[in-house]
Amino acid sequence: MGSRIGGDDRGERLGTGDQWGKDERFVESFKPLVEFLGSVCGPMTEVALHNTVAPGNPIIAIANGDVSGRRVGVAATDSMPEILHQGLKERRDYVVGYATHSTKNDRDLISSAYFIRREGRIIGMLCINTDQSALEDFRAATQALQGYFPLTQPAASLGQAYSYSQGNSSDGDGQPDRENLSASVESMGKQVIWAMVAKTGRQPDRFNASERFGIIRELDKSGYFQLKGAISAIAGQLGLADSSIYRYLHRIHRT
Repeated sequence: MGSRIGGDDRGERLGTGDQWGKDERFVESFKPLVEFLGSVCGPMTEVALHNTVAPGNPIIAIANGDVSGRRVGVAATDSMPEILHQGLKERRDYVVGYATHSTKNDRDLISSAYFIRREGRIIGMLCINTDQSALEDFRAATQALQGYFPLTQPAASLGQAYSYSQGNSSDGDGQPDRENLSASVESMGKQVIWAMVAKTGRQPDRFNASERFGIIRELDKSGYFQLKGAISAIAGQLGLADSSIYRYLHRIHRT
């Protein structure tokens, strides 16, 4: 399963002599945390504790193992060497939001890993894997519903769209008050952003211009930018200025 690590990496992690036994006992002290996090995060999130001083970096405790179909004693996945390398060579304490896939259950997951160290050496990993299939199903269902309830004026400007509804409450600038939709604005943006995270394995602040453009285009197609506060909401989630979002929209509408 690609779980063997190169000699230099493994030597740095294992140490020598009776350190092995002490390392294993230290990693095992994290077992209660696995059950706790599994209960807190819920059944769609798997929590796995790996002993990286043992051959194969096996799982020694797991909660909600149905997410990946794994159990205690199973060796690490193929992605483990790369993740360990980031912890060793980049001196990172954790890695969050990378894309993985459960071949046994054919599920796309979003994963994060915390490196357990003793005397500066990585001796274990606490991994959290969240099943994204329910979110993808929800997204597909939402898109299907748009076929039954399409926008009747998809090309109308925001001002024109408001003109079709007479007698709506106004916030003083001639537009209906939509403050009660702010939660929907946030969640709609996050849904598309996390779909891109799952696709690329990168966090939003590491998206390139093409990926950000794709997110804005997807949201524009769904009518997202007709909601009040949408520009500022998605700009904040992507770490951009409002003016950058306007430039993306200008490019989209120009083509």
